[in-house]
Amino acid sequence: MIPLSEFLEMNPFKKRVGSFDEQELSGLEGKIPAELLEFLRQEQRSVYGDDFFRTELPADFHDILNQWGLDGKNAYVFLRSSFGCLAYFYNNDFYVLNPQEGINTILGDNSVDLLFNLSLAYSGNLEEGFFYDVHSRHKANLPDLQPDEMYTLVPPVTAYGDRETSKVELVNMKTELLRLARSFGKKTTD
Repeated sequence: MIPLSEFLEMNPFKKRVGSFDEQELSGLEGKIPAELLEFLRQEQRSVYGDDFFRTELPADFHDILNQWGLDGKNAYVFLRSSFGCLAYFYNNDFYVLNPQEGINTILGDNSVDLLFNLSLAYSGNLEEGFFYDVHSRHKANLPDLQPDEMYTLVPPVTAYGDRETSKVELVNMKTELLRLARSFGKKTTD
């Protein structure tokens, strides 16, 4: 079992919202670290930190990552933030795609323990890569997210918006992630 104490201290478990198909999970064996697969089996579809994080299945995001110019078929999303930031495993490394700013950042090597208890457990890391600061500032005035929803900035960062002055709106997740991919020209920066 992965020790999740630091992660859960920063992002407390809120609720289980469903389960994953065991056949889909079994298809991930050998493609993602065994500890990450164990995490998905253990946690199933869950919500953490006042709707900040949700566990996800990679297959639900292959097409979206392709639209961002990434190798979606070989990138395995396992967690997303309320602003659509996607944590994924690719080529023995962990990454986060920040669609609000069009930035793709490496989180580190395939140490699942370090990922959950360092990269995903400290507010500085979460603010930069996952919009934790914006989520915290606005959450009291926002509705809870449904599985197919996310929050976004209006105006977007691409149109001179920013974390401080943009409004936060509730949108359909897949539609917004594809719209943001088009606005960044289907390319991310490192």
